[in-house]
Amino acid sequence: DDPRLTFTVIASGHWGRKWREIPNTVVFSEIPYGRYEDFINTLPGGGIFLVPLLSSRLNDSRSDAKLLEVARSGSAAIISDHGAYAPYRRSKEGGADFFVPATQEAWLKAIQTMARAPDLAIEHQRDLQLYVQSRFENRMMIA
Repeated sequence: DDPRLTFTVIASGHWGRKWREIPNTVVFSEIPYGRYEDFINTLPGGGIFLVPLLSSRLNDSRSDAKLLEVARSGSAAIISDHGAYAPYRRSKEGGADFFVPATQEAWLKAIQTMARAPDLAIEHQRDLQLYVQSRFENRMMIA
């Protein structure tokens, strides 16, 4: 409802069409791997990063990379309620309100809630950065 809010989503096919129905949403169907880091760096920090995840071996294996991307972007995250994110969800202790099922209504509600509560978004952003740092520092990965 707020024209100042815009969203960037990477989705294709059925889900890409669904996301395009949402006002102020920019949908990229594909970003070449070699350009992805540059793309992430163009996103404004402090925003809301949507992390939908449909089940597949490839997507499940990329789930940690998605959390790294969000943390590096300086954004808060709204994340699929998906088993691949169970370790992060368990670390949140009561922050499960931004792990959402794969329905448009649930995503819209979570987006609206976070957009109306910037302090909550900042808290979630900090929690994710701390989680990523603790999870990946032993793997010599930079978050």
